[in-house]
Amino acid sequence: KVSDFGTSKFVAEQVSPMTKHMGTVNYNAPETVGKNPLYTFSADIFSFAILSWEVITNEPAFSVAINPDFAFEYKIEEFISAGKRLEIPREVDHRLAALITDCWAHNPE
Repeated sequence: KVSDFGTSKFVAEQVSPMTKHMGTVNYNAPETVGKNPLYTFSADIFSFAILSWEVITNEPAFSVAINPDFAFEYKIEEFISAGKRLEIPREVDHRLAALITDCWAHNPE
């Protein structure tokens, strides 16, 4: 079981305003960063994709080994906000790769 309840809160059915810099930046969906951050259930789906990437690669997402700029949280936010994603290794089954790709899509719909 994996959990991080340090910044958890109850989320209503629809959309909630989110305090800037809530959560762990490595798992924040694009819609949760920026000037008007919103947290919806789709943000959890995005986080699931990042966690899945970590499980299949056995590496932490957004480590400085991948990109030295990732030492700065704002660079991770810029990377995600620009629609960029981590590379999924070629040896990953295409169905799992497609699931991760769908879950971390830039558009939360």
